[in-house]
Amino acid sequence: LAGDYFSIYIVDPDTDHFVEYSATEEYSSMGVEKEGDDFFNLSRRNMERLIYPEDKGRFMAIFKKERIMAILNRDESFTTKYRLMVNGTPTYVSMKAMRMQADAGHIIVGVSNVDAQIRQKEALARIQAEQTSIARITALSGNYICIYIVDPETERYMEYSASQAYAGMGLAKKGERFFDQARQESRRTLYSEDVDRFNTLFTREKVAQEIAQNGIYVLNYRL
Repeated sequence: LAGDYFSIYIVDPDTDHFVEYSATEEYSSMGVEKEGDDFFNLSRRNMERLIYPEDKGRFMAIFKKERIMAILNRDESFTTKYRLMVNGTPTYVSMKAMRMQADAGHIIVGVSNVDAQIRQKEALARIQAEQTSIARITALSGNYICIYIVDPETERYMEYSASQAYAGMGLAKKGERFFDQARQESRRTLYSEDVDRFNTLFTREKVAQEIAQNGIYVLNYRL
């Protein structure tokens, strides 16, 4: 085993006797047994109180002695990922079990901290999804002078790209209350005859409704 391990156990699957080989101080403070005779059932009971609630059902379905031993009889290792509540924070961990090379009658079980790696992958996936969406928008027309990414729940926004002419208008590149800010700036940046129509039609509610019904919201006006 290799990695940033919270804990490592040596387990006799014939008797279910186990001994904690090593553990971080953080893991030890969770009140998990260091030695005993009922590894799989004790682990399931510990997970009832330590695991992140959303991951509990899946873990309980997977973490069964018969299932794990069947996998180890077929494959080199058993691995599953879930979130532990560490100091009140959901933390991604990976559990890996494999037979000991020096003593095939015993298995070694390690629980490693993979939170940083998984969260980095999730962040990259979100960025890639955003880039894919923007690429689709750009494919429709190469004439966009500005693209914003907006969270429809919080109305936080960030300017993704802008032409030189648009950037010169002095609009904020990121902030909150996207729709309110756009209507407020319209008095300064829109052609005067289009301001009232823009302010009536460009609201969070109207945009959300149109996207829900038709998949896209379009509004033409003059800057």
